[in-house]
Amino acid sequence: MKRNVVLLSVLFIAAILFAGCRQPLPDITEKQFKKLCDYRLKDFHLSPDIRYFTLYSSYSGVRCRYDPEIYRSLEEKLKDTIVQVSQKDQNGMRLYVPPVGSVLGPVPAEWIVYLDDAGRAHKITDRRELRQFLGKIDTPAELLLWLRLNGKIDVCSYRRTVGGYTARFCKGAMMPQGDSYDVKPDGTISEIK
Repeated sequence: MKRNVVLLSVLFIAAILFAGCRQPLPDITEKQFKKLCDYRLKDFHLSPDIRYFTLYSSYSGVRCRYDPEIYRSLEEKLKDTIVQVSQKDQNGMRLYVPPVGSVLGPVPAEWIVYLDDAGRAHKITDRRELRQFLGKIDTPAELLLWLRLNGKIDVCSYRRTVGGYTARFCKGAMMPQGDSYDVKPDGTISEIK
């Protein structure tokens, strides 16, 4: 009898503790993004004439190569062309500017240089060009790149929806604007509270 009372007491206390700190169950359709540079060219649904592209940053130069294996296989002349085009001017997409006095400091300009099948390099420095380059936002890689170049840098997970994607902020994001973003295939971004 005493043993049953102790067992029931332990179960009762455990139930109270569990109920007090219960978190909502995660959405099983939600997935974590890879790191931006871990995606490969095949993860983007781009025009078939795009052979290769690189994301550049005004702070660090080359940020991500899509993809490194393709880059290594390019002839030196094409590699030089890519570098020359990337250095023509340092204009880029500085689409996110932190508030005055922010601890984040200045945000680097970023741009894309891509190589087409004809061996010509092209530089993308604004949203309109980026939208044309990406086409319909229909892969996680495109979603993450589009969000990043639109200043939404603190997203960690996503889920596919009927009308596109929902991207969720990382827990503890430094500057959350809302809980998540709804992103349509045409690139329209809406904040979800």
